[in-house]
Amino acid sequence: MKKINLLLTLTLFLFACEKSPESLYKKGNELFYNGNYYGAIESYTKAIMLKNKFPEAITSRGLAYERLNQKQKAIAEYEKSIYVDKNYLPAYNNLAAIYIEGGNYRDAEYYLNEALKIDPEYYYGIYSLGLISFLKKDYDSAIYYLKNALNIMKNDSASYYLAMCYEKRGDINAALNILIPAFRNNPSNDSLAYEIARMKFENGDYSSMEYVSTAIEHNPKNAAYYALRARINTSLEDFESAMEDIKRAIELNSEKKGELLHLAGEISAIQKDYATAKMYYDMSYKIHGQKDVYEDDLRTIGFWEQARQGRKYVRE
Repeated sequence: MKKINLLLTLTLFLFACEKSPESLYKKGNELFYNGNYYGAIESYTKAIMLKNKFPEAITSRGLAYERLNQKQKAIAEYEKSIYVDKNYLPAYNNLAAIYIEGGNYRDAEYYLNEALKIDPEYYYGIYSLGLISFLKKDYDSAIYYLKNALNIMKNDSASYYLAMCYEKRGDINAALNILIPAFRNNPSNDSLAYEIARMKFENGDYSSMEYVSTAIEHNPKNAAYYALRARINTSLEDFESAMEDIKRAIELNSEKKGELLHLAGEISAIQKDYATAKMYYDMSYKIHGQKDVYEDDLRTIGFWEQARQGRKYVRE
């Protein structure tokens, strides 16, 4: 009889644990990270019903609404989280992030400054103020905030935007001195590798090839990486590799297809394959529709006079 009572007690205890706010919150997180946002919302809601003052669950429910592109519901959740616990800083930061995405920097700055009143060393608050300053093209303020953020915690995003600030101010060496150590600490970060390659190439340093190839290795589906390597290979007169890369870039990115086709035309023109160059320029023009650019392209490869006179395209 005692064994039966003990088993019943254990069963009831386990059942209660499965229905506790914390276990429901944990289940919600698992569903969230598996992409089941509706299921996550349901689990977070159950947790909140059992524990009203549960800012972690409320904020996580807001994140799930964000993933479903229901921004107003997400805002309401973050505001509710602050209401139940004014010291829960992620809710402030998430609110600010939504406003930053919407270009509402004033409200974003308000919530970030409120968070920093609670914790002046709150990394995400300082970093986000730096991001806002960068987007507003106030690079001096951005540098101030981003440096302070990096003093609190090393982070690739802060390093990236700090480097971009220096590049905007024309100090490429300072930018590279930030990006290269950050990349060494995280050699799988393809974005850092790409930016290093881009800056080096634009300044005539062909060690950029090493970095852009690394970026492609870690992220082989980014068209911009192939386009940059195509430009580098063109400068190195490896036209075959350049055309392979630009064709791959065109396959990967339909949004910038016109720009990439134009680059393919330029690579063909450099090789004096004018007929192929015109083919790519024609295809590019059908997309971008910029007549002056197209006419200049034809003029560059010697087709403009024939086109103007209605003659058959023949390159002598």
